[in-house]
Amino acid sequence: LPDGAPAGQFAVDPGYTTVEPDEVQVWVYRNFYQDGAVSVTVTPISGSAEAGEDFDATPVTLTWSDQDSEPKSVSIPILDDDENESLESFTVELSNPTGGAILGTSTVAEFEISANDAPARGRGGSGSTGWLSLLLLALANIFRTLKATASRA
Repeated sequence: LPDGAPAGQFAVDPGYTTVEPDEVQVWVYRNFYQDGAVSVTVTPISGSAEAGEDFDATPVTLTWSDQDSEPKSVSIPILDDDENESLESFTVELSNPTGGAILGTSTVAEFEISANDAPARGRGGSGSTGWLSLLLLALANIFRTLKATASRA
C-alpha cells in the first residue's frame, strides 16, 4: 500500500461522544513524511444529527508547510436546540489531499451528540440519571483531552 512518500499520509482520530451545546475537536495527522506544503479538507457530514440544526457543517481546509508534521485540529460547534431527542451522530471525513499527500486508512471519524434536554414530564425520567450521564461525559472529555495532550508531547 502507498505510504504517501514523500509528502505524507493524512489520518484522523476515530471520534467520541459529546453533549449539546459543546464543540468537538477533530485531530488530523500528517504521518510518515513531511516534504512539501500539503493540505486536506475536513468536512462534517449529516447522519442522524442534521447539519445546520445539530452541528456546524462548514468544511475547513488544514494546511501544513514543508517539514511540518504537527497534528492540527478543527473545532466543530455542536448547536443547542429545544428538542428532547435521543443520541444522534454525524461523521467527519477527510478529502482533497494536495501537494502529493494521500489519505490513509483512518479518514472518517464518527461523533455522537447526547441531548442536554430534560426528559418530558410524566415519562418517568430521573434527573439524577441525567446529571450522572453529563458528569460521565465530562470526565470522558477530560480524559480525551489529556490523552491528546500527552500524545503531542
